[in-house]
Amino acid sequence: MVKVSIIMSVYNESIDWIDMAIESIINQTYTQIEFIIINDNPDNNEIIEYLKDKVNKDYRIKVFYNNQNKGLIASLNYAITQCSGEYIARMDADDISKEDRIEKQLNFLTKNNCDFVYSNVDLINEESEIVSIGKPILLKQTELKCISKYGNPSKHPTWFMKKSVYSELRGYRNIFFVEDYDFFLRALLNNYRIMQMDYNVLLYRYRENSISRKNALPQFKLTNLLKKLYKSGELLDNEKTINLYYKELNKINSKDSESYANCLISRDEGINKMKNKDYFRGISQVIKSSTINRFVLFNTINTINYRIKYKKIRGI
Repeated sequence: MVKVSIIMSVYNESIDWIDMAIESIINQTYTQIEFIIINDNPDNNEIIEYLKDKVNKDYRIKVFYNNQNKGLIASLNYAITQCSGEYIARMDADDISKEDRIEKQLNFLTKNNCDFVYSNVDLINEESEIVSIGKPILLKQTELKCISKYGNPSKHPTWFMKKSVYSELRGYRNIFFVEDYDFFLRALLNNYRIMQMDYNVLLYRYRENSISRKNALPQFKLTNLLKKLYKSGELLDNEKTINLYYKELNKINSKDSESYANCLISRDEGINKMKNKDYFRGISQVIKSSTINRFVLFNTINTINYRIKYKKIRGI
């Protein structure tokens, strides 16, 4: 059996959620694994003591402690350097992997001669109750190359790939807020064989406060920048990409970010009202929030465009 390394960063998640995440990995049907965990919160003694206890109970768990908060990118890149497995899977500390996740992904990757696979997800709420089942759709390389021009089709915590992909692409670039989309696009441009599995491997936790007032607008604007660079073929020009990234980032101010986050939350509440058949109030709220902040309007248009292109490419 080949070894699979699972990498995860821990910061401020609850102990209960971290425990569910870890248990879902160490109880996998595929047992030849190592679990590389980076603690990125040196001031949280509760998490530190919990992780030390886990290490003592299962030799496959290896925990590394950052001496200061270094962020997700630095933590994941360090975790990659500590992996001894032939394959690497991503995991987030507030999600739950299905018990056959690693087995399914390794078999799928091998059978289809892939370098990199991922899947759709089922959503769970903060009480760990399933609230939505994602449609498991098979997507091939050619489809992903087209769909990725309009948005990120992949779910980061479901990634499973050959370690060589991470190594050859030199891990994640310092493209904060959109580091996963950046990595995914670079993998496509380097012609790694990527597929979306037709089996959901993860329960993804939807958190009510997941839309950060500080990060929502940067994520939106930088996603658009990456789309442009991907379409033009310039994304692999590291110096140009980094320069344009920071130029775009420096244009964003806190006032715009706060307005965008508030209007985005309001728009999504309107969408939920429409889902519950409260069409008049829902549509009114979506229109109002989209007119107050132009970036929310652009976000709505981009989302609709992505879904239209997705269905067209899939022939739906």
